[in-house]
Amino acid sequence: MNFKLFRVYHLFIVLLIFTSCDGFFYKTIEVEIDEFPPGYAVTCLWTNESKVQQGYISKTVGILKPVIPLSDKVDFYLVSNLNRNWNVQTQDGIDYNGSPISAGEILSIRVKINGATDLESTQTMPDSIQIIEASLKQANRSLGSNFDKPDIVKIKIKDNPNEKNYYGFNVLYIVEENGSIDTLMNSIGSSDPAFDIDFSSFALFKDELFNGKEYTLSLEVFPSRWGSTQNVVGLIIEAHHFSRDAYLYLSSLARSYYSDGNPFAEPIIVHQNIKNGYGIFGLANVNRYFQKI
Repeated sequence: MNFKLFRVYHLFIVLLIFTSCDGFFYKTIEVEIDEFPPGYAVTCLWTNESKVQQGYISKTVGILKPVIPLSDKVDFYLVSNLNRNWNVQTQDGIDYNGSPISAGEILSIRVKINGATDLESTQTMPDSIQIIEASLKQANRSLGSNFDKPDIVKIKIKDNPNEKNYYGFNVLYIVEENGSIDTLMNSIGSSDPAFDIDFSSFALFKDELFNGKEYTLSLEVFPSRWGSTQNVVGLIIEAHHFSRDAYLYLSSLARSYYSDGNPFAEPIIVHQNIKNGYGIFGLANVNRYFQKI
């Protein structure tokens, strides 16, 4: 009897301590953060698809700080190993007008701003991805339990040997409804061993498991309109072959996005490659593959 009373008394004391301590399980603290070092940031993510490319230059600011308009004089230089002439403008950002970027072309950017140290970066445009074939296996959504199951799209590619390659894939459906043709955007995921992470509408892959070989990637496709998927008549596969820096930027940006609000997540540093500044200069070779269903 005395032992039971002791246990009850001990439990009562513990509960009293916990409940009497305001904020025992939750406490708000103030953390001092050093001022973000002054500087400039450049963002240029370019593809081979267009003659006109855009980029942005801004002053660097800390997290949650308002953007500072760039009023300084800016000179932007774009140099190619193909000795091209470019028409570059820096009003309201960066715009260049010329022929599309070629596979294997080496581009270097240099930004001069108001006497500051030049911002520089160099990238090489990758080759296009060689897609051999593609197929679609639609989920049977006639049963309620399968309503949210993904379709499976398999893409067989030929990987370039003797180098590390970085890929991104998106799948669009060509659907026929009431005699008209429409194109549907989809959400993409994957459980493929080579899958890295999904970002926006892309599934990102590295070729570490199949370097220099033919490989069939498996993508999980979540249609944007479930009721239209029974009328799929074709696929449009958007294949992005990223430069290493472009890929690391997108994958780290995705990880940063997914860890937002998670107090237990490891800090994510978004990849950048601008010498003497901040930001990213990256390239992607984009091609499209059409598959009739």
